[in-house]
Amino acid sequence: MKKIFYHKNHKLNNEVNIRTMFLLELIFMAIFFISILPIINNGLEYVMHLWGQSYITAVNLVSFLSFPPTIILLIIIIITISIYVLINITCIVNYYHSEILRKKPSLIRILFFGFTKALRCILTGNIILPFFAILMFIMTNIPLIVGILLRIRIPNVLFNAAYDDIYLKTLIILSLFLIVFITFRGVFVLPFCINEHQGFRKGINSSKNLLKGRTIKTAFSLMLLNLIAALCFFLFYFTVLVIAALVIFLFTEKSMVIAVFLSQYGNINFFVGIIVSMLALITNLYYISSMYHKYRMEDNCGSVLDEASLEKQLPHLQNVRHKIAFIGIILFFIIFNLNNIYQVLNNNAFYLGEALAGIQISSHRGNSVMAPENTIPAIESAIEELADYAEIDIQQTKDGVVVLLHDRDLWRTTGVGENIWVLNYAQVKDLDAGSWFSNTFDNARIPTLEEVLSLCKGRIKLNIHIKINGHEQDLEEKLLELIEKYDFKYQCVITSTSYATLVRIKKLNPDIKTGYIMSVVYGNFYTKEYIDFFSIKSSFITKNVVESAHDIGKEVHAWTVNSTNEIERMKTLGVDVIITDNPVHTREVLLRDDSNQTFIELLNVMLKSKQ
Repeated sequence: MKKIFYHKNHKLNNEVNIRTMFLLELIFMAIFFISILPIINNGLEYVMHLWGQSYITAVNLVSFLSFPPTIILLIIIIITISIYVLINITCIVNYYHSEILRKKPSLIRILFFGFTKALRCILTGNIILPFFAILMFIMTNIPLIVGILLRIRIPNVLFNAAYDDIYLKTLIILSLFLIVFITFRGVFVLPFCINEHQGFRKGINSSKNLLKGRTIKTAFSLMLLNLIAALCFFLFYFTVLVIAALVIFLFTEKSMVIAVFLSQYGNINFFVGIIVSMLALITNLYYISSMYHKYRMEDNCGSVLDEASLEKQLPHLQNVRHKIAFIGIILFFIIFNLNNIYQVLNNNAFYLGEALAGIQISSHRGNSVMAPENTIPAIESAIEELADYAEIDIQQTKDGVVVLLHDRDLWRTTGVGENIWVLNYAQVKDLDAGSWFSNTFDNARIPTLEEVLSLCKGRIKLNIHIKINGHEQDLEEKLLELIEKYDFKYQCVITSTSYATLVRIKKLNPDIKTGYIMSVVYGNFYTKEYIDFFSIKSSFITKNVVESAHDIGKEVHAWTVNSTNEIERMKTLGVDVIITDNPVHTREVLLRDDSNQTFIELLNVMLKSKQ
């Protein structure tokens, strides 16, 4: 058996194909977003269904976390993510290990090794290794972790509470120092366990021994590396923002420039954070592996780089059975996740999105400022102006067709002095519902709900307001049939001033999100069952109203909010959705903050110069 021994004359190969490593990370990111995240999402949805509430707040968080199914779900999530991270890190560490011997493993061999080696480590007793991999991932992915914490509302609430509690704050700081200390002392554990087949405990001791006399040097070099990387990442982030601002300025209508930039600002942060996290992981693991091999060489350690062993670790996959088995696993994985992929691409949102998003914007009656209310042009305008929801009103014709209409009669929008329930759809469908607004919309018609669902699928969520006029013909059943037909359950909420209607909706389909519309707030209405949120006139919303609703796990939607001062007040109170006639202005007010103020001012200057 031919072995390569570390000695002072041995030259390490430091040429690593960054493109291959980056592609590897892209594959793992795809696995996470297409497979693991939807599984977590579905698990959370199921647990919250069992729990009986649809909204997590700082007040009910303890109750949710102590709920037995939640504990089981959290354990499953931690184990799943730990194994995922271990496989990811194993692939990277082994790839660099193979490059030391000037081997050029293919991507499929790297993936194959990562899965088999990581699972072998766990099955041979290294149960702690996946959890240590999580600590290593955190230490090498600070940008991603910070970005996530800044976007999630619940941790922010907890951090604010911790700020005023000196004991809790001290405990958090000490815990962070402890994590850093443990992780640094075991900085070479993964290379020892992956490359030299050591157990976790032995790997810890080996890492400590390898650090002897090199602790300060290693810590300083890692801090310097990450400082330089952070500066490079900041320049990269700044460059991306400048390019995005210029592209939006050049290719967007003047009135929409700032709103589009603000709406895309979060997406830019997200995707830049993903890229930065991948580069941070690659850079840190590369440097840690490099130091590991260098220190082993300095210590004159032999039997570390074993070519024959490496060939066993990186099989050629020439065996037909190996190929068939590996391809079969990949195909099974893809087929198993087809539903998840469909949900991601087709439903426009994760169930988890409610926890990650800030205040959302619902455009009133479509976009009734820019186009005639409750028409296709109004809804298309809401989509163009980047609203999160389009709020629409529905009623039924005499023959039971569900159409969009706010008033009981047709006079205001069509000039026909008849109530909607006395006319068949054939008498309604050709009426002019747009010229009252502007001659530009002479051809606008009263659309059916089915037409609207087809138009909005995957493009915008709907707030479907059921208008009760006393002439309904199984309206709830027909509405739910259409929602089921277009798979719109996760893309809509149903609201009404009729509590009985919401009860019926919820009993027919408990998964549909329902909201009780209130023009006046009085009494103890918070404990009403069968509803997930309150839709309240903004002038009646106070801090107590929002906190009382959040305390029992229900949201607050504010209507109809148009002035800057009222938007700011709703933002300060922490409502969940703002229903407005002007989604562009509302988004500008909500998303304008210090982190992007420089770019907002830049765009304003550019817009003035364009006039």
